Amino acid sequence: MKNMKNRFVRTFLRQSSQWLAMAVLYPIMASCTDSDDYKKYLEGGEIVYPQKADSLKTFPGRNRILLEWVSIDPKVMTYAVYYSQGGVTDSIFVAAVHSEAYSTDTMHLIIDGLEETGYKFKILAYDRQSHVSIPVETEETVYGSLYESLLLNRGIEKITLENHQLTVRWYGSFEGEAGVKSTYRATDNTVKTRWIPAGEDTTVINDFADYDAENLHFSYQTLYLPVKTAIDTFAAPVTTVSQSILPIALFNAVAPFAVTDDGYWEWARFGTAAEWTHSPSTGYLTVDNLMGNRMVLMSGYGLNGNVPMANGKIYQTLSLPAGTYRFRVHIHWIAGTSGNIVYVVAAQGITLPDTETLTVDGNVLDYDSRGEWAMNTDVDCEFTLTDPVTTVSLGIVANIWPNSDVQISSFSLEKSE
Repeated sequence: MKNMKNRFVRTFLRQSSQWLAMAVLYPIMASCTDSDDYKKYLEGGEIVYPQKADSLKTFPGRNRILLEWVSIDPKVMTYAVYYSQGGVTDSIFVAAVHSEAYSTDTMHLIIDGLEETGYKFKILAYDRQSHVSIPVETEETVYGSLYESLLLNRGIEKITLENHQLTVRWYGSFEGEAGVKSTYRATDNTVKTRWIPAGEDTTVINDFADYDAENLHFSYQTLYLPVKTAIDTFAAPVTTVSQSILPIALFNAVAPFAVTDDGYWEWARFGTAAEWTHSPSTGYLTVDNLMGNRMVLMSGYGLNGNVPMANGKIYQTLSLPAGTYRFRVHIHWIAGTSGNIVYVVAAQGITLPDTETLTVDGNVLDYDSRGEWAMNTDVDCEFTLTDPVTTVSLGIVANIWPNSDVQISSFSLEKSE
């Protein structure tokens, strides 16, 4: 045990002596080395990298593109923008913008005259000594006539015209739609423009001029953004609406009749028949949910001020091709005071005449009537159209005395040839 202890002491003293010698010699060795000696390992001197273009964004357009990035480094004097497509590379050099020292500025660059295809973009920043930053790269698609040629106009589901009020009901928007630009002839004979947002499903124009034999003087085109960040819109071809866009069949024509979105708003019993045009004298109370949801014209009973109903009209306007037609109305009943009269009418144009002028109105194609008391009877109008397309209004015109009502179960239109 004594010998082992002695060996441990000798070993510890020998190692301690070595550590002491190194501690003494290190300052002497360090004093012999130049403090800049590390520079011999940097053959070209210190490497300087200017700050790269920061937060690069792309905004595509029609045969052009907008590039946007942030300039942070005040030492940067120039940006080189390279863009390549199909192996061909071009470049633009842009002076850096510095509003003040050590400020952050946003750079904008529009590159025009580009082909409709995908591009790769690379931006390098240079300082006064031509030091160059690390590159910033991105890709983007440029759009043009090919993309535009594939665009479709938003569809029209239904269009009606009454007393200079044009109502257009649209089908749903397509992807990328920005909206619809429409033009129309107004009642003051000027041409007006109306912007229709993409989310709008019904458009109402209150100063619309009467149509003529050629068209409704209503044109439109749908505009698109290929991507949300696009700086240009693209348009489908202009569509000019003729009267042929009007419906060719009756809507909501059989009981139980549907009502508008207003529901049954009068006494929780009466509502307005959907799809039909109404004259104000009806009070728009044209469906009765206590009478099997039949269509009604009602006067008195506490409705509409208990005054007689004069020229109460309910009708639809259609665009019909040449042929012979039968328009039939099934009257469930006419009840109440004597003197009531209901005309079933087919007339050219966008409205029905008043009862006072019906017999002499040159636009009337045919009519028939029922008065006072009637029950479960069909009333027909038959007419022939020779023009390729004719705008026709079909419906009823009635004068109803107070505490009287008319109930209608159905309307139908049949073409025999």
